[in-house]
Amino acid sequence: MEPWRAGRLASTCLALSLAWIYAAVIGLAPPLRRIGWLQASAAALALLGLVAAAWEGGGGLEDSGPAAPAPAPAAARTPAHRLVLLNFDGADFDTVMTLQAQGKLPAFSRLKEEGAYGRLKSVLPCAAAVTRATLLTGKLPYRHGVRDARARRLLGSGPTIEVVPEDLAFDLLLAPILAVRFTDVSDRRSLAIWDIVRQAPGRGGAAGWEIDLDHRAAGPPGTPRPAQGLLDDLDPEALRASDARSRDLVGRLAAAVEADGRVLEALGGMHPDRGPDVTALSFPGLDQVAHVFLRYARPADFGNLTDREIDLYGPVLERYYRRIDAIVGRALQADGEEATLLFVTSSHGMVPLPPGRRLLAALTSSDGLSGTHQDGPDGFLFARGPQVRRGQRLGKGSIADLVPTALYALDMPVAQDLDGSILAGVFTSRYTFDHPVAVIGSYEERR
Repeated sequence: MEPWRAGRLASTCLALSLAWIYAAVIGLAPPLRRIGWLQASAAALALLGLVAAAWEGGGGLEDSGPAAPAPAPAAARTPAHRLVLLNFDGADFDTVMTLQAQGKLPAFSRLKEEGAYGRLKSVLPCAAAVTRATLLTGKLPYRHGVRDARARRLLGSGPTIEVVPEDLAFDLLLAPILAVRFTDVSDRRSLAIWDIVRQAPGRGGAAGWEIDLDHRAAGPPGTPRPAQGLLDDLDPEALRASDARSRDLVGRLAAAVEADGRVLEALGGMHPDRGPDVTALSFPGLDQVAHVFLRYARPADFGNLTDREIDLYGPVLERYYRRIDAIVGRALQADGEEATLLFVTSSHGMVPLPPGRRLLAALTSSDGLSGTHQDGPDGFLFARGPQVRRGQRLGKGSIADLVPTALYALDMPVAQDLDGSILAGVFTSRYTFDHPVAVIGSYEERR
């Protein structure tokens, strides 16, 4: 309210109060109630006060004060209505935070300074198909339908068996009568974030989500391995090694680089002024590299490595983290004006294989894996955009929270049948004030 109008209203209220006090004194004091002209004056003053107050409140008086200019709205960036999601399974939150603090991951340092970040609790069983489907649908495995890394059918027909007892060699014991295939996110029964956006209607694009290098067997030792793209990650001497173990390591690294390169092509066409409303890309390479090279990056946790092995393969994992940092940097560069909402995630982390499982793996297989995510180590979320708080450390959420958070960021209704919740700490107070949460029953009903 303008100051001049506020002052006039205060004066009117004061006059009305005095008039009614005068009327109350006349009406309550017995000697004064017998004097007719005092009673008449009290009634007149009270009535006059009511008329004046009603006239002022209704705005009937002509404005005599100067017109105050309308207050300028507070400066605010336009909320982004375009989302780019980059997923790096196997990326460890503590490793990312350590390397960026050392100045080795400049893109993640930017995300930390210019956005919100924190851990995301993964789910069990912690297989790529399961965690990715949870991340993309906002629903838990029993809801979205991808419940294990494998789907089984007895005698190749009948219903699919997805949940079996762990550590009982179920598949091995029933191998003669069991048909087994690996699952992926395409087996989900629920809509992914890009499916939901397409219903809006909008545009959604995705790549890399069905690639799981854990289930791709390496070729025979004599198979030639491509060296292109590996020199930045691997010592040239390792490329020249002829023993089976070295060639297997080079082959796994080559497969990771090749897979990420194919997904990166989809990111190459990203432009801030055009493109899908949701671009969701999953890069499978780091998960494979961490599985194999974690022992060389953390030799103190294993203790059975030679100095030569540490020299040749010790830097590989850190260099691959730098590789994914470059991918994030490319996305940041494409969005120079910060007009796009960028989510960088990991649906699960990676930890050293426990000694007991390490011994069992040595006795039963020769895959040489040293990193595991079997127990569901935490993933993470880094978010950046015009509606995102800057430098905000989040409390631990869940990978199922990504879709509700993304829908809210895109100013779309959040479905009640999602198991995740909005990570409110991601957003600025201005955005949450201007954008109340809209809720619908389900997006599945529109299919």
